[in-house]
Amino acid sequence: MHNSNRKFADLQNIGTHRIFNQIEKCLRVGCVVRIQYTSSVAPRFSPWQDCCQSCMYDGQPERVFDEIERCREANCDQFIRLVMEDFSCHSSFAFVVHNPIAAVA
Repeated sequence: MHNSNRKFADLQNIGTHRIFNQIEKCLRVGCVVRIQYTSSVAPRFSPWQDCCQSCMYDGQPERVFDEIERCREANCDQFIRLVMEDFSCHSSFAFVVHNPIAAVA
């Protein structure tokens, strides 16, 4: 298991190792990564704001996790999500990597 996974102990219940492997795979094929935050999550609309500039991270998942950690430190009371897009095959996925409600519990 990678050292970066230790930062995300709260993701263990959804398979941190599986998520980390998926991030590595997407980064190898040149996915664009965005890290975003918002104060509330709604079913149809949430006003997500970029935490940093979109980037490809040169296939280095550790850099992605470091950026997520920086965003979490700056916005600990916000929801934070990771968005990965692969324009070569028109695919994208997003998932919440920090839930402030769960972090308090």
